[in-house]
Amino acid sequence: LNIEQGSKQWLEWRLGGIGASDVAALFGLSPYKTKRDLWFEKMGLGEPEDESKSYIFQKGHDVEAELRNIFSAHIKSDLNPTCFERDVIFRASLDGYDKAIGVFEAKLVGKDVLKKASTGEIPEHHRLQIQAQLHASDADKAFWGGKLLKGKDSVVVEIGRDDKAIKDIIKESLNFRSKGNWSSIKLTK
Repeated sequence: LNIEQGSKQWLEWRLGGIGASDVAALFGLSPYKTKRDLWFEKMGLGEPEDESKSYIFQKGHDVEAELRNIFSAHIKSDLNPTCFERDVIFRASLDGYDKAIGVFEAKLVGKDVLKKASTGEIPEHHRLQIQAQLHASDADKAFWGGKLLKGKDSVVVEIGRDDKAIKDIIKESLNFRSKGNWSSIKLTK
């Protein structure tokens, strides 16, 4: 899709489907929003948080570009921010993509997350996001890049496609999308 990430058109496009970054909320694993928050957002009953005004969001955006450039140089291929839509409902805004390489997802993380990532373990909410990205882009693999806010330490982890996780994501997303009432939404925050 030819949509500039961060633009008004992109924000409207994201609201029209289930984005890869929404998936963790569907499973109750997002540290940023609940399933209820997501429902309000998608139903137009609440404003999505304007992340662009957040200091940490801006730092995360800077890290995306930095890690994408480092990884691109390492693999000798240009990764470009790209948006994908699949089956009308699924949306993914990728930090980097190359058809031959796959998906690249960059994260600004703390020391504990980076330490675990050095052993190949990434947070579950990131894993779900990447599986949704793999589904939307139809790629077979992804690379998760994590970097500390301060310092130069970073880690890249290769993540393979998990068809069972993708099947669960599809089922939960379609179920969420089809519900127009509170019967499937947890009301507590």
